[in-house]
Amino acid sequence: MTAVVGLRTPRSIIVAADSAICDEDSDTTWLTAGKIRRVGNIVAAGAGDAAVTSAFLASLTPKDEKLSPQRLAERLLDLVEDRDRESSFSNVVVALGGDLWVLDTTGAFDRPSQNYVAVGSGAKAAMGALFALAFEHNPCFEDARTAVSAAASCCEGVRLPAIVMEVRR
Repeated sequence: MTAVVGLRTPRSIIVAADSAICDEDSDTTWLTAGKIRRVGNIVAAGAGDAAVTSAFLASLTPKDEKLSPQRLAERLLDLVEDRDRESSFSNVVVALGGDLWVLDTTGAFDRPSQNYVAVGSGAKAAMGALFALAFEHNPCFEDARTAVSAAASCCEGVRLPAIVMEVRR
């Protein structure tokens, strides 16, 4: 269970994730920062298959700053080639090249049309919070934490603290 949020502001891209990783086979939950990673000017956080997401985050290097979102989406797709595609589905929110992207394990990549996006089981609650906050002010760092907190309040398995990372545009 996960809540991952991405925000586009005039000065930066912000990515946040909750801090729980669940092993559904043993009903065990660990608090960790394993869903989100910063490498140079890239920040990425994933929801879905923990093994695929972790492998993708571990594969990131500073050289990847020069890659296109399409190339990163292809890398994510390559990680599930030997696995059952339906059970290995993952979404990754990426701050790359001064913009916000969502990649998935079908090889698709998208630049959200709104200045915010959320993925994972807590996405609806997080998007609701982000939508409400957008009427009050422009997106900011604290909004990412608030959106993950909203998801944690109503989605079992989404746990605080939220880990929030930012890169300048």
